[in-house]
Amino acid sequence: MIPFARPFASESAPALSQASGQGRPGKANDSLPNATGKEAAPRRLTPARVAELRRSLSDRDLAIMATVCTLNLVTAGQIERIHFVGTSRQSNARRCRDALARLTALRVLARLDRRIGGVRPGSSSFVYVLDVAGLHLSPTPRRPQRPALPSMPFVSHAVAVSEVYVRLVEAERSGELELLGFQAEPACWREHAGPGGGRSVLKPDAFCRIGKGEFELGFFLEIDRATESVPALRRKLTRYRAHLASGREQARLGYFPRVAWVVPSKARKSTLGEVIAAEPEGARALHAVCLDAEVVRTFTGEVAS
Repeated sequence: MIPFARPFASESAPALSQASGQGRPGKANDSLPNATGKEAAPRRLTPARVAELRRSLSDRDLAIMATVCTLNLVTAGQIERIHFVGTSRQSNARRCRDALARLTALRVLARLDRRIGGVRPGSSSFVYVLDVAGLHLSPTPRRPQRPALPSMPFVSHAVAVSEVYVRLVEAERSGELELLGFQAEPACWREHAGPGGGRSVLKPDAFCRIGKGEFELGFFLEIDRATESVPALRRKLTRYRAHLASGREQARLGYFPRVAWVVPSKARKSTLGEVIAAEPEGARALHAVCLDAEVVRTFTGEVAS
């Protein structure tokens, strides 16, 4: 039987920081641009200027930057839910807007010329990425460059990954779990030997570790928007079987993470369930399929032995 969890107190695997690039196999993902449709007035970022800027940022500013660094693309509403809580909804929104305006003016963050949620959903729908100053200040090495504007499907998918992170933060705040680490792309990628000794890379959308009771659990995250064909889904499942067979995850963590597939509809949940049911018996238990609203319950609902 495949172990999907380990005792929570175990020290056999290194912790994964929420803003860490640990575990990154090879080069950064070229498909993850930091993007903006507008240019700010340039100002040369010398080492002295970067150090001055770092000193000028508050702890909350740095925490917001770390969140965007981890997740790549985040909406204003998601940043508000993570970093501005405890007062009235109106006050939270105002303080969040002020902080994002300041960080954007400093070029720590850039606001995309894209919105999530419709034509006029308000400022909470604006999407933010690291700008050049944020890239200089980032705890993970990144090459500062002028952002390019990504496609709307790409933005929607990345924001869906960020939404899972936000829900886990909220679940931790309510005492449902402890969020031990979260990695988005490319930090969540995993490398193992492929056929003929070549290099094979598993590319989930994210990886997270949570503490629940006496156990630590890990999950690879797949945000499925019902755009991939059944053969494409089968190929993904095959890649997870190959990574399981490599034993690298078990050696690193002491268990193999389950795969949480987040789908948009019950029909897609049924389709993916049928594809998983055709997997070899020992691999079916790797996968859990859930709707967006069910993701936290999927993570905390059971501990596999």
